[in-house]
Amino acid sequence: MSRIRLAALICAIATSAIALSDALTRIVTGSDSVFADGSPLPFVSAVGGAVHVACYALIVVVLFTVAAPVFRGRPWRSVVRWALAAVYGTMAIGLTVHLFGIEPEGVLGIAVNVGFFGMLLLPAVLGITMLVQGDRSPSAWLLMLTLPATALLFVLPESAAHPGYAETLANLGLVLLGVGVATTRATRPAAGRVRPVGSVAA
Repeated sequence: MSRIRLAALICAIATSAIALSDALTRIVTGSDSVFADGSPLPFVSAVGGAVHVACYALIVVVLFTVAAPVFRGRPWRSVVRWALAAVYGTMAIGLTVHLFGIEPEGVLGIAVNVGFFGMLLLPAVLGITMLVQGDRSPSAWLLMLTLPATALLFVLPESAAHPGYAETLANLGLVLLGVGVATTRATRPAAGRVRPVGSVAA
């Protein structure tokens, strides 16, 4: 596993742990976790924000490096990739600004709000596209599942509804895009090495 992919996976797992702990805290106590805005432990909240920024930035890097073969020769997938890069990049910038005590306003504020919903919907678009095109990798299934996970926001009680469910599936699915591609390409037989049935090696 490349260093970029490993770093992205670690950050995705950490981000998922933060999001899911916040969701669980809300279910059990009715309040946000220590990672949320307005936390009694501002340093912990800042660390959580920094982890999110690193995760989003590394996902953009993954999309254009180790996961690049997933999009090669697939025009629609490439369009979705650029949209994902714009969304995750915008969210990384917005959270970075927020870490310095500045609330994103104006054009950036609108972009962050649009980016938030894009993070929940675009991964599902990519996952469904991959499944329709015959890709049955773990990434495709994880990304597709962000759609029903997002729908839970409108079905579950307010105390249990949380975007962290969909975000967890999306982040892990995008990071694992590179892993699936690497495995598939590594196991493909080399050209000219296939012998007909019944042949005997010299």
